[in-house]
Amino acid sequence: MGLARTAVRAVEVTYTGRQAQKLIVANQPERAIRLVESKAGLVVGDYRSRARLRAKLDGYLSGVADSVSMQYVLLLVATLGADRHHAEALRVLEVYFGFGEGAGDLVARVRERLERMPDVHRVATLVALVPFLATVQRQSEGTALLAADLGVGPAPEAAEVRDKVARRLAGFPRRFALGYVQMVALSVGELGAPPGTEVALLEDRFGLQEDDYASPEHLGVKLTPWLRAVPGGAACLTFAVLAQAKADTDPGKALALLEWCVGITPDAYRDHGRLAGAWRDFCDRNHPEVGPTFWRAWSGILVADGRHDEALALAAADNDVEPEVLASPERFGPTLERRLQHTRTDTRAAYVFSLVSDLADIGERDTAHHITDWYLRGYANLWRVPADGDPGVVHIIPLLGRWLAELPHREPEFVWQASEQAVLYLRRSLLLGDSQMPDRREFITYVDTLRRQILQTADRWGDGRTPDPERVLQAQLWDAELGQRILFEEFLLTRVESLAPAEVPEDRWPLRQEEPAYWDSHLPDPDTCHDEDVIRLLGGPPGVPEDDAAEARRGENGPPAEEPPAERAQWLRDAEHLVRQGVTRELLVDMLGDTGLLVRVGFRADNALVWAALRRGDGPELTVAAADSGRPGDLWRLRWAAFRHDLGLLLATGSQRQAAGTPGTPLAADPAGAVMDPAESLVDVLLPVLASLTAALDRARDTDRTPEQWLAETAPDVTGLDSSHSGTASRERLGNRLAGLLRASLDPEWWPGPMGEQLAATTEVVTRHQAAVRDRATRPDGRNALHEIDDVTRAHLAEVARIWPLDRLQEHLDTLPDQSHDLVFQMEDTLQSVPVAHLPLPDRTPLYARVRSVRVSLSVLMTLMQQRVERRFATDTRRILVVSHFNPVMDPDNAEYARWLHHGQRRLAHASGEGMVCLNAAEEPPGVAGALRAALDEYGSFQTVTVCGHGSAAEAGVRLGDGMWAGGGCDWGPVNLLLLPSCSVGRLEQTLDYDVEGLCVRLALHRARSVLACRWPVITPQAIAFANEVVACYLDLRRQADEGAPGAVNLRARAVNAARHRFLRGGDTRLPGEIVQLNTVAAYELYGLG
Repeated sequence: MGLARTAVRAVEVTYTGRQAQKLIVANQPERAIRLVESKAGLVVGDYRSRARLRAKLDGYLSGVADSVSMQYVLLLVATLGADRHHAEALRVLEVYFGFGEGAGDLVARVRERLERMPDVHRVATLVALVPFLATVQRQSEGTALLAADLGVGPAPEAAEVRDKVARRLAGFPRRFALGYVQMVALSVGELGAPPGTEVALLEDRFGLQEDDYASPEHLGVKLTPWLRAVPGGAACLTFAVLAQAKADTDPGKALALLEWCVGITPDAYRDHGRLAGAWRDFCDRNHPEVGPTFWRAWSGILVADGRHDEALALAAADNDVEPEVLASPERFGPTLERRLQHTRTDTRAAYVFSLVSDLADIGERDTAHHITDWYLRGYANLWRVPADGDPGVVHIIPLLGRWLAELPHREPEFVWQASEQAVLYLRRSLLLGDSQMPDRREFITYVDTLRRQILQTADRWGDGRTPDPERVLQAQLWDAELGQRILFEEFLLTRVESLAPAEVPEDRWPLRQEEPAYWDSHLPDPDTCHDEDVIRLLGGPPGVPEDDAAEARRGENGPPAEEPPAERAQWLRDAEHLVRQGVTRELLVDMLGDTGLLVRVGFRADNALVWAALRRGDGPELTVAAADSGRPGDLWRLRWAAFRHDLGLLLATGSQRQAAGTPGTPLAADPAGAVMDPAESLVDVLLPVLASLTAALDRARDTDRTPEQWLAETAPDVTGLDSSHSGTASRERLGNRLAGLLRASLDPEWWPGPMGEQLAATTEVVTRHQAAVRDRATRPDGRNALHEIDDVTRAHLAEVARIWPLDRLQEHLDTLPDQSHDLVFQMEDTLQSVPVAHLPLPDRTPLYARVRSVRVSLSVLMTLMQQRVERRFATDTRRILVVSHFNPVMDPDNAEYARWLHHGQRRLAHASGEGMVCLNAAEEPPGVAGALRAALDEYGSFQTVTVCGHGSAAEAGVRLGDGMWAGGGCDWGPVNLLLLPSCSVGRLEQTLDYDVEGLCVRLALHRARSVLACRWPVITPQAIAFANEVVACYLDLRRQADEGAPGAVNLRARAVNAARHRFLRGGDTRLPGEIVQLNTVAAYELYGLG
């Protein structure tokens, strides 16, 4: 019976697959889905219920061999995917294989099924499954399946991959081997194989030698059998994959391969009729989707190789028109519509985007704009957005950004309408599990470009320096909404991982050294923190190397427990609801309350800084309290300022390493053999590079040299900064950072004059440090390195204030009582590194001294999500938690100060009375990441949780006893305030200038409501003192609130501000008797709710 049922199902599934494929080719994917679903009796509602979906699949596939049941499941998944129903497709796989969202056993479950199947079906299954997993952001698991099937480990050599693929496919028919080898070629990077492996792999499979590319006859002998074995154009797309990879090293051979596929020779580009005829024949004999996809690869290689005339000829031939017709949308438009009539919506959008981009790249900007303008004005899905969104959104958004930048200024009202429609369009068109990670990250850059263009659009209605408040407000609302979308895309990119619990922290002393019971304060004893003592801590390594047992301890508690899928699913549904809701005035009024002042700071398309302060008016209206904009290029200037600040700190702290004798910190030697400290070696490698750059720039002023030539001339010197000549320069990637700043010189507006100013200012940072060192040598009882560190921070704040003056904001604050309002900043790009609370107002008062509190919000979406979590989880528990780790053997200096962290918070708990408990983990019980999970599991909620150890901006985490903790493993919803007195973990690093990422973002994604963290390296006892003072102020404010104190809101942000006043008293100089200085206080930022 089983054999008969299997045979019947095999025939039925095979026939259904062929029918579904015909419907998809006919651009009727919904009919194809209904056809495949009907075999198992599936309806739309079944995908929402695992039980119903499982019952129907079991009913149809019961008693059928695995190979046939898998064939049906993959057919269903592929058909759903053809119409972008990836969430439903993933649910089918989850039910069939029996794994859940985020489950760690996906690979094991799939491999178990595969092992019971014939080899040819196993290969076919992988060819379908691995690319799909990449599409739904589970690429690592798809790669693991592929690596297991090949039998390769991490980072295999090219020869090993080639050998394993050859062995794996020995004896396989070409139609099965083609898909597999293409899958491996596209996964080379994920497998860890070296670049170029994909070329060698594909050439092996096709039997191609280098000489074959020069002969169409040789290519025909090698490749024609593949065309015959795999009809429909699939083989041609694999050839295109090979050509794109080959183009990196030899574009001529790559083009020869593509030209052979189409049946032309290089001289055909000059014969429109011949080229158009051959191309039309190629498209007619292949699947409708093949032509546009193949053309994009072909055109891209021509453009990248500088063959602009050929690219233009190909674009014209693709639409069977003469090249001059491309510039006339009225003539070209109908032809383009006919060309794409049988392709899917997203394929059409992708084609137009590629066409426009290529035309712009070859200098046909006007033609590119005319086509964009014609296409978007008539793009129905933009102006009447479908209920389930537009599948072409990933290509339409970059077109919109280009369009808004190029629209004539004589149509300002239409540009405004188009901006509004772009926001509404994006609100409806979400990409839920519908894009691979690199594509989604690229999409984020396009949304950011659109944001900046819309901000620039708003400024067109300004009158001098007095912008139209209504336009400014509306543009800020749109910008906030696009910012929400960017962060939502980040949510979808983030995997929520869990952590196995370790030993539960206890209400006792956790260190082997004795508790300093003599000291009756939550702050460290100043007699143990003299400047001459803490100077020894400066310039230590960014993270202490993990000891030998750490890796073992990390896994000793077994595999991590999984977060319940329902929690993450509900969290994403909440975020989706807020994104679809959009950002309205009423929403912001409700979010800010009576005392909130939201300051949103960003950059226009010309990189001018633009900001607006929004607050609730006298009634329920949202008003613009203050607004202003800067000069084009502000973003570039701020990036240079951030670079100089980091450089100044490296010099000030590095000069102390030799004296400190930090374990594991190598000291350089000069040519004479004398030992140099890290700051000296950094100066020795940096000053010659800056001098070389400046000299080359001076020479360029007197010649016709271009910025590109200047960059090429100076590149070796800049790259050399990252060599081993200076450990500090290499570790901090100064060469890479400097190269990025210099690339801005490619815009003639910044070269050569402004570039020279930035180089001179950077050289001054180095010479100023040298003067400070000389001064300390001649006046040993005068200023020390701690003073220099504060000077560096003061200089940075002053430079930022010159670029971003706060005159308009002070004018508004002057109308308000002091200490009456709570400022919330939303910033982007390099502004994330600016200690905004300490920015000087025009009267030189630090901003934090004029207001009740200052904090940073990652976005409107994040704030709204955190407010929802707050309503659900806010607690009045009487517990606090402290977890720390400093290795007493490898890092005895910092370990010595850990006692003040635990003693201080234990004292706060005991002094507060009313049953307050302070749980601790450090040495006994150990300060490991699992202790955080164990404490939350055991006790449920905490007022504050403090996690202290060596932080790392590069790894975005804190090193605990079991390794680097990167923020995962816990649901932080039940914690009112999370404190991280650890170096650099509050640094929100920019990725390609668009989004923020880092430990604070990951913590927010794990429902942390409020996080206090350091944005740059800090001195351990000072960081501990500030964190303990914040805890003290917060607990005191909560006590006052419990006793009925009025205005009991934003207690966390007010506690941070109170701590600032405790140590600096509204100025920027450390008070006598206090151990905490400006640089440490300014390093701290509160992210999230107040």
